[in-house]
Amino acid sequence: MFTATLPEAFNRLTDDLLGKDYVTITNEERLKANNHVEQIYVYTESRKEKHEELRKIIENYSNVKILIFVKTKDMADILSASFEQEGIKVESLHGGRPQDLRSKIFNNFKAGGTQIVIGTDVCGRGWDVDGLDIVVNFDMPSAKESLNDCLDTFIHRIGRTGRMKTGKAITFIGDEDKDFVPHLIKLCQASQQEVPEFMLEMEKSFVEAGISRTFGQPSFGRT
Repeated sequence: MFTATLPEAFNRLTDDLLGKDYVTITNEERLKANNHVEQIYVYTESRKEKHEELRKIIENYSNVKILIFVKTKDMADILSASFEQEGIKVESLHGGRPQDLRSKIFNNFKAGGTQIVIGTDVCGRGWDVDGLDIVVNFDMPSAKESLNDCLDTFIHRIGRTGRMKTGKAITFIGDEDKDFVPHLIKLCQASQQEVPEFMLEMEKSFVEAGISRTFGQPSFGRT
């Protein structure tokens, strides 16, 4: 079996079924992002501010394909309806939509008929869209996953762009995401990206509080 990532639940199941009678070959750069993706992090204090920042992105990049990730299907529908009311054409895509409609939205997005899609992580894996210019993380991945799985999901998200050319991954970070920040800093550094000052300050607060965050801890923030 070959795969880009293995969720920790799958690893536990493998251990239960096979014991020690299997070999796992991993890439030491597993938790490293594509260097062709410019990582941009924006501090936001509220969901309203997130909405305003997202509108700016859509207005500033009006002629490119944008894929926006949210945590829940309800938020995907709420955001898409809000932008539709403002005259901005978007599509929402999530597991609550019928498969034939999801395929139609995806194919239309891929062909350039739709420029903006707001979706959950159903869009994150197995999607291959040529010329996807920008990925926006409106919400970070769900805290229901382990931290390693969240980081895998994050890397898969931003890896939707930067395939055929350079791309941008814009991520909104709030205080509720603070546990994730030290690992995002490592991700930036591993990809030779500039780390925003506000993220360094958030990491500093961990050190001053005597808190250590390591890959694999089960809890990393509020939901």
